[in-house]
Amino acid sequence: MQKHLLVPHHFKRIVVWAIIDSLIIVFAYIAAFSVRAATTPLEPLVKSFSFLGFIVGITIVWLYIFGAYYRIWSRTSGHGISTLLNATLISGLVAATINAATTSHLLPMSVLILGHSLALVGFVTVRYRSRLISGISWRWRVIWLGQFPPSSQAEVTRVLVVGAGESGQTTVWRLKHRFNLKENQRYQIVGIVDDDTDKLGMYVEGCQVLGDRHMIPELAQEHKIDLIILAVHNIEGASFREILNYCERTSAMIKVVPSMLDLVSAKRGVPLLRDVQPEDYLGRQPIGRHKDVDFGPITNKVVLVTGAAGSIGSELSRQLAGQNPKRVSGKVV
Repeated sequence: MQKHLLVPHHFKRIVVWAIIDSLIIVFAYIAAFSVRAATTPLEPLVKSFSFLGFIVGITIVWLYIFGAYYRIWSRTSGHGISTLLNATLISGLVAATINAATTSHLLPMSVLILGHSLALVGFVTVRYRSRLISGISWRWRVIWLGQFPPSSQAEVTRVLVVGAGESGQTTVWRLKHRFNLKENQRYQIVGIVDDDTDKLGMYVEGCQVLGDRHMIPELAQEHKIDLIILAVHNIEGASFREILNYCERTSAMIKVVPSMLDLVSAKRGVPLLRDVQPEDYLGRQPIGRHKDVDFGPITNKVVLVTGAAGSIGSELSRQLAGQNPKRVSGKVV
């Protein structure tokens, strides 16, 4: 359950959705009545039809409580179906309990179950209609009419995503629904790579997990991958370096998805994809200057750093130069 902001201009939108949902429930129960009427006289069912008004009301209330009327459904992923499912399930249980508690059942239980199930299908179909229609239309044109989108309309970048976790799922969804056809660019998610054998062959946002990290070079060559996106976090530096090693055996460009911590802590906007950074190889954030270290003795002085070409010396040189970039000079020995 969610706490909602009471914004005045939302009222009209809520009323419209409530009317649509009410019609969906009524038509769903009419369909359920029709199925039952095939084996049962219709007259007893019509007499119990008055109970439908209560079912409509209690369902609308639970949809509101669970926030179904406060979502931008065109910007909501498939996980939003759980909102509709929970509201429909609870309202159905309430109606079934009241129906069972009466001496003479107001509705046959089979009608109630079938009607509520059809109503749930209607809720989902109406809210995700744009995706369903576009998906069915695209598949119809490709499978039955053989009409493939011409490549001249947009430059197609074939993408392989490494990581089938939450970050990988979010990346695939954003590339498919937010970044396609942006600035004459279209991303085609060829597949996903993940080391979890239980995910092999499964689908994430409609994209199949094709193999593990060892198959990256083979998959990149077989599917002519243009871009490999690393959507893996909280792994050791050695594992990341191994994955990156497989990626570098291909001719594809390599990008990294920033971690959620980077997105939250960044003062400025963080792009969806970035280049590989040194800390990715380490598997941790780089260690900077400790607050208790006093740079006073070397401030405003010329400093000679031996071994400055190495990882430790170069980092030390950067920190020293940051104290007074106009006066301090670094030398490599």
